[in-house]
Amino acid sequence: RYDAHYRVLAPSSPLLGDYYKRGLLWNEFEKRFRAEIAQRPEAVNLLRMITQLAHSQNITLLCREDGPEICHRRILAEECKRLAPSLVVVPY
Repeated sequence: RYDAHYRVLAPSSPLLGDYYKRGLLWNEFEKRFRAEIAQRPEAVNLLRMITQLAHSQNITLLCREDGPEICHRRILAEECKRLAPSLVVVPY
């Protein structure tokens, strides 16, 4: 078992502030978060690495949100799936 925390895969503080404190709608949060990830080469590379590892072992993405519907981990999982369409993603 290997646990790691990668801040580069988290939403930025300004984005989180807009969502939690200023009432940013989820669809706008999701659009902005996807743009943030795309602008971070280290995040894209890390998602590629996670995707490669996921072919040989289970990977779990964690967050403080209760479910994946409105959570950045779902967006990250979808990005991994986009990189590797054969990847199986199981939401919790």
